[in-house]
Amino acid sequence: MQPVLVVTDPGLRQRVGDYVEEQGVFRIHQRKDKRQSAIRLVPATPRGIGACNALAAGKQPGDLLCTNRKGGELYELRYWLEPSIAKSGVVDFTPKDIRHTFASRMVMDGNPIAAVAKWLGHSKVEMTYKRYAHLAPDANERAIATSMKHADEARLAAARLAEVGQVAGATLPSGTMHS
Repeated sequence: MQPVLVVTDPGLRQRVGDYVEEQGVFRIHQRKDKRQSAIRLVPATPRGIGACNALAAGKQPGDLLCTNRKGGELYELRYWLEPSIAKSGVVDFTPKDIRHTFASRMVMDGNPIAAVAKWLGHSKVEMTYKRYAHLAPDANERAIATSMKHADEARLAAARLAEVGQVAGATLPSGTMHS
């Protein structure tokens, strides 16, 4: 399993045990911004889970998933990622492109931009909105449809409550809901 696959999903500083199965998330370790939490949670993709499981085989909890030749942390991209990119024939690529691809896919899949901002570690949602909002042009339509669905469900629930009240011989005052 190549570390490049892990870059596209959970991240390079992953350790054995960073996938939290109960929540379906990866713990991402960040060191860049000391004002933010050292760990943030991002959604786990099936591909990322598979990659992490394969890389974790035979390792102990807390061990790094991806290591350099000496067993240390991979952080010098020029030694391993850049040669892989050059060998693949991809041109005009930066490591940030991987991050943008993840964020773009999350927004295009209908995830709220505020959630994507949190996963990326952005301190302000405006930054995420400016870069990725164009990828969710139907977000307003989806929000309206969801609101209408909830309003319809509320009307149906109120009608059922009214029926239950009438069947039991009681009448429900207009606008009142009993639990």
